[in-house]
Amino acid sequence: MKRAIAISVSLLIGLSAYLAHAQRVTRLSQPADLMVSVWYNGGKARAPMLSPITPNSRDEWRRDLQQIKSLGFNAVRGWVDWSHNEPQEGKYNFDNLRLLCELSREVGLRVVIQVYVGWDGFGFAPDWVHKKYADGFVQAQANNVSTPPSSSFYSDHPGIRDAIL
Repeated sequence: MKRAIAISVSLLIGLSAYLAHAQRVTRLSQPADLMVSVWYNGGKARAPMLSPITPNSRDEWRRDLQQIKSLGFNAVRGWVDWSHNEPQEGKYNFDNLRLLCELSREVGLRVVIQVYVGWDGFGFAPDWVHKKYADGFVQAQANNVSTPPSSSFYSDHPGIRDAIL
């Protein structure tokens, strides 16, 4: 595990150095549609989790994005997670994405938004879906499944399918 982390970090450092050099050397000849991104959706959270927005988020995220830009990246990859972005049925929360897009624009980074898709087809279902469609979830104990119920719903369940859509 430590070896894999060391190799990953080395590759990231090498890629960052190369991109910084390549950006200086070929800035004018680089294709406009070539995006090299890192996953970042604010704070320390990693996909599919999202960091809560605090009074310090704007300054912290801006510093992070400026650092990403200074390393030669021209984009960040943010994500949408159903459980976070629709915490109540029909009520959506895209504050993280709005802030990410606004700050990225300020520092000159492009944004790629990924809809987070888990092994079950759509990622983590919000609590309201569990309550409304309890029969649409794998029973971990009965089926000897090691994943938490939040990530093991039946995407062909009519109610869950409609909620996703």
